[in-house]
Amino acid sequence: YLADDTINEVDDKLELLIEANKKLSFEPNFMAFARLDIIGAKPHQIDLLKRAKINTMFFGIESLNPTVTKSIRKGGNPERNYETLRMLKQQYSEVFTYGNFIAGLTGDSEQNILDGTNRIIDEQLLTSAGINPLRIYSRIDNPDSQSEIDKNPHKYGYEILDGGEFAGQYGYDADYWKNDWCDNRTAQRISG
Repeated sequence: YLADDTINEVDDKLELLIEANKKLSFEPNFMAFARLDIIGAKPHQIDLLKRAKINTMFFGIESLNPTVTKSIRKGGNPERNYETLRMLKQQYSEVFTYGNFIAGLTGDSEQNILDGTNRIIDEQLLTSAGINPLRIYSRIDNPDSQSEIDKNPHKYGYEILDGGEFAGQYGYDADYWKNDWCDNRTAQRISG
């Protein structure tokens, strides 16, 4: 398992792994987080990912709503994500793909989540997928791990209602929140 959270951020990382693999006396099988939007912008990376032996990829897709993807800096073009998943499936059919989505993002809707999920299922664009409720973390032991939403929830359309869903024993608290269409309990129901 490769710990780099953006293994395909630059081609150099993949090329280095390809060269390292050549020196091994066995054929490895790697799992890694990969950026779907980067594969879409650089489709030649599919060949590099294959040659690097990354045959399990985890994508933080988060949403397939163009307003949401733009606001969270995930490319702003869900149609391109669908096209990229189709291309990946066609050119690297043996790869295991997992897409993660987030319920509760400002600007999204339950219907949009359902529509995107159905499209993924109907076209079999991912091997597996999951959806998690949005968590806004505060009072965290390692503030460097906070997202932009954690740091400034109001800027991203969240009203903090109360804190402390997962108190101190885990090193953070997840706040109760609401936004334009959802709250953390609704997000939990959708993801459940």
